[in-house]
Amino acid sequence: MAKFDFEIDPEFIKHLGRLADVDRIAPQMIDEAMPILERNVKAEVSKHVVSGDLLRSIKITKAKKDERRRILCLCQTHRER
Repeated sequence: MAKFDFEIDPEFIKHLGRLADVDRIAPQMIDEAMPILERNVKAEVSKHVVSGDLLRSIKITKAKKDERRRILCLCQTHRER
């Protein structure tokens, strides 16, 4: 399973924090970016399609928060047998 991780520039977060409520805005930013990531992952996976099960199983979720950071998920929901 591939992992996509990124860091947001702390300086950007400082500026954003001065302008708006980061805890409200950051999940919206992540949620808006997820369809772009999904489209690109599916484009790469489609180059290697055998049955199409993996491609159809790729799903996105909304941004979630744990104690330390924002989490986003693009995951395979089906396991090949």
